Amino acid sequence: MPHPGYQPQPSGITAVLAVVFGFLCLGASAWSIVLLVQPLVGGCGESCFYGPVGVALVTEVVSSLLILIGAILLLARKTAGAILLAVGGFIVVVQAGIGVVMALTYGVMPLVPILGLLVALAMVVCALLPPTFAYTRKRVATGYRPY
Repeated sequence: MPHPGYQPQPSGITAVLAVVFGFLCLGASAWSIVLLVQPLVGGCGESCFYGPVGVALVTEVVSSLLILIGAILLLARKTAGAILLAVGGFIVVVQAGIGVVMALTYGVMPLVPILGLLVALAMVVCALLPPTFAYTRKRVATGYRPY
């Protein structure tokens, strides 16, 4: 039994899971950006990027940057990283929710948007859990301890 003043070290598992889910979201976002830019390469031209496609492209890029910066900061034990991951994940949750509704509207099986929604939700939950913030507040000792 530990002594009364003992406090266990905070586990970084929730932070690591948030980063892993963040990189999964980044992979999906990269694929979505490729699919959104594809009309420009196909000869549709600049007119394809006005309206909903342009909004989707901009929000996809913004959420990807937030998730990337948040994942890097969380790996560096910065609290801002967890917050950026949560904000970027919330944007992805909204986008995936819209994707599910659109797929159901057109009678398509929404498997990919549902998977994206689940991964983004898992990332947001892991990023906002108290152990993640405890992990970012715990400072790692620098240097060597004397004997």
